[in-house]
Amino acid sequence: NPPLIHLWLNEQDDEIRSTMLQAMVQILAPSEIGEYLIKMLDDPNRSVSGAAARAMSKVSGKGEEKLVKELIDRLRSKVSRSQFYAAVALGKIKAYSATGELLKMLKDDNHANDAIAADVLGQILDQDPQIPAILPKGDNDQNLANEPDHKKIVEALVETLKHENFIVRLSVVETLGKIGKSAKSKDRLLLTKNLIGLLSDSNLQVRQKTALALGKIKEPAELIVSQLTVSVLKDYDVRTAAITALGEIGQEAERAMPTVKEALNDSSG
Repeated sequence: NPPLIHLWLNEQDDEIRSTMLQAMVQILAPSEIGEYLIKMLDDPNRSVSGAAARAMSKVSGKGEEKLVKELIDRLRSKVSRSQFYAAVALGKIKAYSATGELLKMLKDDNHANDAIAADVLGQILDQDPQIPAILPKGDNDQNLANEPDHKKIVEALVETLKHENFIVRLSVVETLGKIGKSAKSKDRLLLTKNLIGLLSDSNLQVRQKTALALGKIKEPAELIVSQLTVSVLKDYDVRTAAITALGEIGQEAERAMPTVKEALNDSSG
């Protein structure tokens, strides 16, 4: 009953709207919920907007193409909040056709939008970094032709590692770790060379996440192992993350084990 749904979703009580949103996602068909979810992105309560954006992963079938286009239009909005939740929603849908606008968001004056754009690009490319993720149904070749290729997206993300805001750098590091684990060797080399510098970042979280990202990328193993070993010896706060990353690399990291054991013995007194 559409009129009744609209009535429920316009309730003044935040908790009621949130509850009805959850129920709607469970009850309605995947092809029916999109039109309601996109309206809830503008909810005055951020938790409700966030829940609506995350629920976009349930959308499929009829109306998906229209929904994706409307969400991409929201990325061009001058209202930062509208851009933010549209980006979250597109990440859940894994809409490759949004990558062009998401790259523009990486240069946004709003640091929260820069960070979410990087995160969403990772969600989209993580599906398969060589093959585009879900496109809107219909005329996919034309949609793909208008979007940046994988190389350009990676290059833009690498450039954003220099961002002044640590939250943005943190988001980009995590994104590069996601897409780097299944990237081609030449792309892994590019990512590794640029991430290594962040093992000396001024922010502790960035250094820790960088170590973990390098553990996911794994190649070139010799270069990564040598840099992580330095972190084990010289950066006590990153030591656990670096050891975890070495464990992810596996056999190629065995030569670092004596150094790791020595560092652990020193820290235990």
